[in-house]
Amino acid sequence: MRTRVTNINATNETDKMKNIILVFLLTLPLFSIGQDNPDCYAEKDFLLIQSTQDYQTALQTAKQATKELNIKLDLRGLIPDKNSRIGLTPPADTCLKYSKEYGGKDSTCYLARGRWDDGIYISIEYSNAYDSFKKGYYIVMVGSGFKKDQKLITTLKRVKTKYSDAYIKTSKVYMCCMH
Repeated sequence: MRTRVTNINATNETDKMKNIILVFLLTLPLFSIGQDNPDCYAEKDFLLIQSTQDYQTALQTAKQATKELNIKLDLRGLIPDKNSRIGLTPPADTCLKYSKEYGGKDSTCYLARGRWDDGIYISIEYSNAYDSFKKGYYIVMVGSGFKKDQKLITTLKRVKTKYSDAYIKTSKVYMCCMH
């Protein structure tokens, strides 16, 4: 009789262990979803002429730089957002449309420059979207791409004639799907 009880206990312990392993295997993918995939980031370089916590100041600088440098201003449809975490957003109807396609209800969204829109043009970006930037600033950006890109180097030299503090800063940009 005693042997039989031991076998039942062993069977129960085996079943428990199988259940624990099964739960672990089933939940394992959930942990990887919450973690950033390093393959989803690319290092990009950004030509900056100003950073400020005031959007109107950044906008004034961007408009002035457009005239002085004869470089196109492209705000990418972004407007200031009172949410200090994202700082800028396309109009609410744009974000809602995108969000609803994926089952969300968010009326704010911001994609950092550098994903697919490299080049020489003036824009205002929000620093929270960039890993190595100090948080909470509107940044007047004149170019984005790779530091070795001759256009970026040539533009930096040209920009420095009007904005002596201009510089190129490197940051990782998230390149994978956002939904």
